[in-house]
Amino acid sequence: EFLSRANDADQIGGDTDYTIAGWFKPDSTADTFMILSMWNSGSTNNSYRLINDFGPLSWKIEQTGAAERTVNSSTSLVAGTTYFFAVGQNTNTDLIFISVNGGAKQTASSGGTITVTTTEQFRVGAQSGASPFYFDGWVDSVSWFREVLADADIADLYNAGNGLDY
Repeated sequence: EFLSRANDADQIGGDTDYTIAGWFKPDSTADTFMILSMWNSGSTNNSYRLINDFGPLSWKIEQTGAAERTVNSSTSLVAGTTYFFAVGQNTNTDLIFISVNGGAKQTASSGGTITVTTTEQFRVGAQSGASPFYFDGWVDSVSWFREVLADADIADLYNAGNGLDY
């Protein structure tokens, strides 16, 4: 099962700072899976996805006509383990980022302004298209912030693995 929500132009667009954070626990890491996405496996009109593709967790952003931007976490996932993630974009530094379990952000260049023009639905636990890469496990407390959370804020939300209500 997965959650699907209609596309909202205010979610991600153009030159916008944001952080998406939440918790997940994979029951298996043997296959590629999506934790969240606004992505269609059969389209070149995509925006973003948080994916495990037989390695570290990756945050990927793409805009039509431009190269995909990817930043990988330094954490290899283990089935049955609970993880906290924070991903996003900082337009002041032209960086995309990922943090796992409240750790320091791993960053990569965004290549400048990212203008996302997609009609894909926001999904938790899958992506649109012929290859949905369903997530086997649970995802909880996904939150959207219209700002880049500081490392200290991310660490507070992780709260040494105990979580924090926000």
